[in-house]
Amino acid sequence: MIPFFSCMNCTRGWFVKNQVRRAILFVFFIFLAGTLIITPGSAHTDPSVNLVLTPSHPPENLSSAVAVYSYGEPVVLNITMLNEGPGPVTILGVPPKMGVNHIEGADFRTWQRNASTRVLQEGESITTILSWYQCDDGGKQVDTGIYTIGVYYLYAPGDTSGTWDLSEAHLRTGTATILVASPEGSLQKHMVLDVGAEDNGVTSTLVALDCNAMKGTVSFDVEIPEKDYEVTPGPAGLLPCNVSAYPAATYRIDQGNPREFTDMDFICDTGSAQIHRVHLYFEPLPADAKQMDIHVSKFGNHEGSWDFPIDLIAQSQPPTRESLADEFVSFLKKLFGV
Repeated sequence: MIPFFSCMNCTRGWFVKNQVRRAILFVFFIFLAGTLIITPGSAHTDPSVNLVLTPSHPPENLSSAVAVYSYGEPVVLNITMLNEGPGPVTILGVPPKMGVNHIEGADFRTWQRNASTRVLQEGESITTILSWYQCDDGGKQVDTGIYTIGVYYLYAPGDTSGTWDLSEAHLRTGTATILVASPEGSLQKHMVLDVGAEDNGVTSTLVALDCNAMKGTVSFDVEIPEKDYEVTPGPAGLLPCNVSAYPAATYRIDQGNPREFTDMDFICDTGSAQIHRVHLYFEPLPADAKQMDIHVSKFGNHEGSWDFPIDLIAQSQPPTRESLADEFVSFLKKLFGV
């Protein structure tokens, strides 16, 4: 007779083994079901078309990402479409549709898509050359500034035998940014300012202006009524804010038409004052610019009118002999305590 505890051990061993078998079978069926479900979708992968836009004046460095052209100089752009596979693709429209816009506005100069098609085998490419003579559709020379050239291309997987098959077509967009430089050159300047304005409970002070050949920046210190006192004090300096001071603003140069800023951001002091430092970025200014007028119509949720005139000439004139002499005398007086 087999001892009772031995039978229990046998039973337990049999039970454990069957549980293991069940677990293995369960995992196997889950894997098989996943394979049956996933395989059909992953077995077919559409080929992709890589677009490369190469301007004739490449950017001077990676940080700028902007190609610079002289005023009136033709802008030449090499547009290359490469089929990265797998399999062939059909390009619908060679050359593709192209357009030029200014600071994310609508295209003011366009080239329509050609009605022809082109089959690219895997690894094959096609290049189109775009020449833009810095004019709008009416033939008028554009102003200096930063422009974006957009390429809007269509491609369909496989060989469509020359037919326009949009049922599986992909629409893609590529862009290149260029700068049309001023014929007078660009204003190079750093100004420390103290121009204040107050409206609707918001106090703003223009504290600095910086200009170089690629862009300009104006900086404000802004105090808005609401404050987030629960912000945890961080390291010394300016940090991102939880309370918005996002501005809406335009500027004018020498009483010209209002212009949009290219970008903006704000950061703030996490102390109790929570003064926001607002930066507005703009296109390079002509070297002979005399006046810049900034109009802000909104800070965060606060609407109003904050105006900041900047005299670009008064603080940029070269020093005279008399002013240098006066400065030297003042320095001597401070040195000897006179």
